[in-house]
Amino acid sequence: MAKRKKGKSKAFSPKLQEAQHRKAYIRKLIYFAEAVGVEDFDLIASVDTLHYLFNMRVGVSTLITNSPEISVAILKDIREVHEKFLNEFRFTFTGTADGKVVTLRDFLSIGHALYYFLTSDKPSFSSEILKQRFAEYIELMENDPFPFTHLYETLWQASLAKSTLDTKMYWVNHEYKLKDLRLTNHFELHAVRPEQKIVKINGIFRKVLRVGWARPIEGPEWISIDASHFGLAQSLGKASLPLFIQPHALHRMDERLDCIDAYLQHFYLYLSLLEPKVVENQMGLKLIEYIYQDKKLGYLLADVVDGIVVVRTFLFITMDRTPEGQALQQTIGLEAVDKKYLAIDRLSTFILSDIPNHPDIKEHFMEAGCTDLFKFDTSALQPEHQIELGQFIRTYLDKDRTQLPQINEFTEEEQLQVTVA
Repeated sequence: MAKRKKGKSKAFSPKLQEAQHRKAYIRKLIYFAEAVGVEDFDLIASVDTLHYLFNMRVGVSTLITNSPEISVAILKDIREVHEKFLNEFRFTFTGTADGKVVTLRDFLSIGHALYYFLTSDKPSFSSEILKQRFAEYIELMENDPFPFTHLYETLWQASLAKSTLDTKMYWVNHEYKLKDLRLTNHFELHAVRPEQKIVKINGIFRKVLRVGWARPIEGPEWISIDASHFGLAQSLGKASLPLFIQPHALHRMDERLDCIDAYLQHFYLYLSLLEPKVVENQMGLKLIEYIYQDKKLGYLLADVVDGIVVVRTFLFITMDRTPEGQALQQTIGLEAVDKKYLAIDRLSTFILSDIPNHPDIKEHFMEAGCTDLFKFDTSALQPEHQIELGQFIRTYLDKDRTQLPQINEFTEEEQLQVTVA
């Protein structure tokens, strides 16, 4: 029996694959039209129109980088997050009857192609009818930024968790590029290291890092602070001064905000310094409020050194030399040694302990101005995970504490930082 000649499987025929791809795309296109409120799109769009839309579809590229600063591992991790958001982030267009949802990827590909077709001069017997039916969608694309806001948020999420001030900050750029005669959403990953300086503080040379953050598309934004906060605008002849931070301050922040990831600590440091709220304590030290998700958790002690503003340490809200720490000392006599002993100089104590379940103890902190420490959602915590501290504090406050050893809640390094020159 003659052997049958082996041929290419039809399943791998390029023409067959393209036909399958075309059908799948047109199905998505019809669904997208329904999602924006045009339920009869498949009836009023000609075959030529559907095929034309397939041919002009907008591509969505894989995240790439041309930066030697970015390792293969970092690119892989950020790319995975980026792809996950593109494929899984779904939203609904307002005004639709059945609330059909579309992925961000489909919006960038199908939604853009549809808009460009509707607003182009390509002649089609159904184009005028389609323009009328898609009038609301065209208006949304031109006047309502909400889909692009979702894209911007996705770009934030992709690189945020890998960025810190003491290493590198990453950001994803998005632009449209023409590739193989097709428009493509081009995504590229970039990295930047903060500028470093050496300044002399209290007779010792210290490294400081420029404070800023890398925003999606826009790149790094470096912060300057109004010199008038320090009463120096006229004497220095400058309206604003570049802002730097000591690595020491980042280390103290990590210790004291010990249940918040480092990248979030640094990101909210940046946000807190964009529009800084500066206060002065009883010692005349300048403190900038540190705000995390609308909660005041502490202060950044700052000073002017060699014509720049330097954040020299991070003070948790209950610590001495903060307004709230001074209030705790005045109202219930909590000194530095007491705060250290009770571990109320760090966030985890308030998140993981049962202090909120003891109204009288909680009230002491709230009256001192530490209300925001009790605004975290701890509903997921099981009772066995809570540290039983409320009753211990109550008993401790009734004791004679004059015989306790005199320790300081500040490190030796910070004793230099918080000394008034």
